[in-house]
Amino acid sequence: MLAAVLVPWLFLREPFDLIIEASRLSQLTPAAQQIVSRRQADLQLLLPIVPWFFLVSLISGTVLIIKGLAKWHERQVWRDTSEELGVEKQERELRSMTAEEVTEKADADIQPEMSSGTRLVKDALADKLRAVESALYNKVWECFGASHRLLVNQTLGTAEYDAILQPLSSTDPDVILEIKYIRKGFKYAWLRESAMRLALAAQLYDARLKRRSIPVLAVIFSEEASQQSEVQEIRARAEINLRQRGVGVRIEYISEAAIPNMPCEELKSLILG
Repeated sequence: MLAAVLVPWLFLREPFDLIIEASRLSQLTPAAQQIVSRRQADLQLLLPIVPWFFLVSLISGTVLIIKGLAKWHERQVWRDTSEELGVEKQERELRSMTAEEVTEKADADIQPEMSSGTRLVKDALADKLRAVESALYNKVWECFGASHRLLVNQTLGTAEYDAILQPLSSTDPDVILEIKYIRKGFKYAWLRESAMRLALAAQLYDARLKRRSIPVLAVIFSEEASQQSEVQEIRARAEINLRQRGVGVRIEYISEAAIPNMPCEELKSLILG
């Protein structure tokens, strides 16, 4: 394609001794006169060919460009299809939990507070946990809906996930949000174990889905639990232990009463760090 333009341009800009005067030509040496005459004769033969060379080069260049674009398009379609299949595969692996699985998880989450109690009391506490989770999810969706996809109650292999925030921008990491509701307080061992389990779930998530994630353990506490002085001490102790082990889990406390009116900037800072 470049030759189709460059060659005619060179011929048009070069005088090729066509404007040399006869008087000047006669003053040249016989050898120089012979060279000029030969150049003029060659030019007379080549000039009719230049338009055809331009046309053939233009057509050949156009055909090559079209073929190149066709191959690029074919490769791009294959790449897009491959990426779509990869996303579909990830979505098949990361599935929504069934209603029974959600109930079993809620029952497991209330065990630290329910070492004993009737089925009715346990059901009431499980319902309270789901209500608190729902309130937080609604707030998260309100604040992150424009920039993230929110997946709740997901399972991947042997791991279960309360909520996953997947950014619409592929450059940012996902956020794996584990929610715990505390009504009467908790022990250090329980908080540390919850963080370690979340870390393992995040590692499985990253390995299976080939994505980067930030695990966040959100402990939602009632006003009764928040009044206990050891609450902050337990978190500080657990965070020190996690850092020493190289576990990148953030632990955040959220007051149940603050969720409905929490500013989005505060919630984003709490979840994204």
